[in-house]
Amino acid sequence: MDSSIPAISKEHICKFRIDGLNDFSGRPAENGNLFVFVAIGEEVEDFNKPESKILLMLKSVKKSGAKVAIIAISDLPVNHCNLPEVDCLVFISLKEEDPLNISKVLLLKIILNSLSTIAMSALGRVYSNFMTHVSPSNKKLIDRATRIISCLTGAGYEEANSYLFDVMKFSDPELRKGKELPPPVHIAVARIKNKIGNKAAVELLAGKK
Repeated sequence: MDSSIPAISKEHICKFRIDGLNDFSGRPAENGNLFVFVAIGEEVEDFNKPESKILLMLKSVKKSGAKVAIIAISDLPVNHCNLPEVDCLVFISLKEEDPLNISKVLLLKIILNSLSTIAMSALGRVYSNFMTHVSPSNKKLIDRATRIISCLTGAGYEEANSYLFDVMKFSDPELRKGKELPPPVHIAVARIKNKIGNKAAVELLAGKK
């Protein structure tokens, strides 16, 4: 538990917009990067349309040297879809009489959740089977962070919650100044296990890098 949370500015947020309006202009398509294209239902057919935006993007990314993956869920079997050759293909054929595609959407969510879990693990953001890089920015996440602290230290819920709020009170002003700190869960766990204060916990975690 020694990784710090990098500061995220307004420029970072606008650079990676989720509405797709800026295409890949903020995402470098180059050797060493991976682009994952996701399609569900009728969207899979776009890979066969020469004029489709998704196919043009895919070809551009492949030309750049970046690796390409496709996650597709379709009513058709894979040999009927004529998908382009990519580095990794996750294809699920699921035929259902459902105009809302509920089963396909739920299946896609499970796949994407699994990918995010794998990514967090690869980045070292998992400790003792918990995703400990939790930013306690609302009641649900505060509760989650509290329970993680409690499980990792053996402290009761109320004690863990008290430590968490004390850490948040300490770290919020530092983060606003642009200082990088370990996640609040890490600081709280280090404090409880070592019976030390916030600053000493941050120094302890920094020394483990």
